Amino acid sequence: MVVKGLKVVGGLLGVALLGGAGFYGWAVSTTHQMRAEVYDVHTVDIAVPYPLTETEIADLRAKKAAELVTAAPPADGVALASMATVDPAQAVDPLAGVDLNALALENAVARGKHLVEARYGCQICHGGDFSGGTMVDSPVLGTFKGLNLTGGKGSPVVDFKASDWERLVRHGVRPDGTPVAMPSKDYAAMSDQELSDIIAYIQSQPKVDNDVPLPVYGPLFNVLTALGKIRFSVQDFGSIATHLAVPPPPGPTVEFGEHLSHTCTGCHGADYTGGPIEGGDPAWPPSANLTQAGVGSWTYEAFDKAVRSGVRKDGQPMQRPMADVLPMLGHTTPDETRALWAFFQTLPAKPTK
Repeated sequence: MVVKGLKVVGGLLGVALLGGAGFYGWAVSTTHQMRAEVYDVHTVDIAVPYPLTETEIADLRAKKAAELVTAAPPADGVALASMATVDPAQAVDPLAGVDLNALALENAVARGKHLVEARYGCQICHGGDFSGGTMVDSPVLGTFKGLNLTGGKGSPVVDFKASDWERLVRHGVRPDGTPVAMPSKDYAAMSDQELSDIIAYIQSQPKVDNDVPLPVYGPLFNVLTALGKIRFSVQDFGSIATHLAVPPPPGPTVEFGEHLSHTCTGCHGADYTGGPIEGGDPAWPPSANLTQAGVGSWTYEAFDKAVRSGVRKDGQPMQRPMADVLPMLGHTTPDETRALWAFFQTLPAKPTK
């Protein structure tokens, strides 16, 4: 009887193992098909650098006119073009000889530097020199490396047009339309100007030769992806066809804070209620609830300290992945942290998911 019982148990175990192997084989096949699917997302060409606005040009013209008047006061009543009493045909154009495109590039690179360092954290996944870094390295999820963005050897962006950058960053697809593990959900709300500025800044950096290894998909990634628990960004954001041309004016406002907060949704959820991080390393703790259920008792000072020093209200240090973004958050301006705080104050209390 014992032997017969062992045979039955062994048979059931064998069936379970075969069933498990079959299920995993299905998961691997399904995930492979998802990674090979081609998505038709919209294409938009964005100028790099982003052109100077009419307001910027008008301000520059007024500044140059004032400089010319100071340097060489007009003789015999012949003034600059900005002076209404002078025939424009006889006046001096204050912007004559000014390379507006070069100035636009200079401004774009400066803005892009701040965006990368303080808001979008490209270096977290792509490395400090943008030649490649580690996004995820987990035995069960797999190993995912950030691409080499420098244009050096091993960089896939060498021949990228602005539209290729746009599709990769805001929609999470390669130029051929296949999905990548780019967290585009965090960047789908990025404005045209911000994306253009980031491209300009990265392209201003030295080229680095680095062949980044292809992703290694772990067993948990395959299973969760096949079951729809991990989704490529393009599956949810590929249909977005309109974007802001320019971001809201910077300042400690709810509107600006709402715009900044989109980079928080990848970990804290679309409704900011926190909880287990979808697609994250299983070792990561749940993300914090940013609605009034989570931060309602906080003061701005406690929030600002947490953002800049990585110390929570209870005095405990923040853990990954929040700890990984602290160097970036340390570059935020007071207006940016104030704006985020103002927006989070508008979120009604919701339970952590």
